[in-house]
Amino acid sequence: MQLLGLNGANEPLAVIQAFAASFQLTFPILRDANSAYNQYGQNGSASPYPLDYVIDQSGNVAFFATEYEPEAIVAAIDQLLGNVPVIDVDPPEVDFGSVPIGQSENRLVTVTNSGPGELLVIDIVTGGGQFTANLDELTVPPGGSRALQVTFTPAEPGPAADLLQLSSNDPTAPLLAIALAGVGAQIVAVDAAVPSVLSLDLYPNPLNPRATLRFSIPAPGQATLVVYDLKGSAVRHLLAAVYLPAGLHTTTWDGNDDTGSPLPSGVYFARLRTAGRALTVRATLVR
Repeated sequence: MQLLGLNGANEPLAVIQAFAASFQLTFPILRDANSAYNQYGQNGSASPYPLDYVIDQSGNVAFFATEYEPEAIVAAIDQLLGNVPVIDVDPPEVDFGSVPIGQSENRLVTVTNSGPGELLVIDIVTGGGQFTANLDELTVPPGGSRALQVTFTPAEPGPAADLLQLSSNDPTAPLLAIALAGVGAQIVAVDAAVPSVLSLDLYPNPLNPRATLRFSIPAPGQATLVVYDLKGSAVRHLLAAVYLPAGLHTTTWDGNDDTGSPLPSGVYFARLRTAGRALTVRATLVR
């Protein structure tokens, strides 16, 4: 690195200007370190900042800006040094399937950095409304990964779509978009008559892979509907303490677990709990 300057801290302005013109300087020259005066050399510009340059080892201009952009300068230097991050996400798109209106489903998106530089995801946004993310930004070290939780809370029936956008310092993918999709399912009473008993049915059975669950509740209250595997582990929460009126209701199960991953073929059990009572039906999933 070479330093160019003048002898003496208080040279006349004309000397400074001649010096800058002679050497074609565009970086700031401090006339007096103890004063507020700076001669920047941006001819014809009203910008208060100097022209910033990053020069590569071959003498080529790799970056320049007329405004103060320290993040961009560091990124340009990192790129020249090979210290660049490489962003990747898994899955590249997220389908929440059918979710009851007013309920929430969570999915995890893994952000991986396979490059030698630190990955800075400086902005994580969705269109707002029915899809949200739990983080605004994150940092991933070289060779590392971070989990990002995305939530779908349908407010109305029918299909919904959005984009999860990640802005990062990966020079090859500064903006990465992940497609989000889901369906708001309305749980409605399909029979005006109040049933006298608690009941639960699932059809078709076997299912491949979607099934409708039809259940009756003789009294209003909170209802929980969970799918279990043969080991007794809860794999899908279809209803989580949802307050429902007395009557006959329906909802659907798409054959996936709580993370949105397809469950393997096998035997499962759907269990309905409400008002201190419970019913279980056997379901055979065939793929």
